Amino acid sequence: MYFIKSFITPDFMIDVLEDFWSSLKKRFIPHTLVINLDNGPENSSYRSQWIKRLIEFSKTKTVNISLAYYPPYHSK
Repeated sequence: MYFIKSFITPDFMIDVLEDFWSSLKKRFIPHTLVINLDNGPENSSYRSQWIKRLIEFSKTKTVNISLAYYPPYHSK
């Protein structure tokens, strides 16, 4: 579990993903990562910082990323 004192930002989410990735790589050899999202303001596909950091993560870790968004008004 990860905690933050302020609002969730795209940078925070990618930093958590990078931390999680190191422990995941110890147990598995993933080639595709599926991320479930609620299309909230911090992870909307229109957020350039979020998409930019995801692309950088995908390139550096050589992993495919699929984004699976929940339908509108269906939160996690």
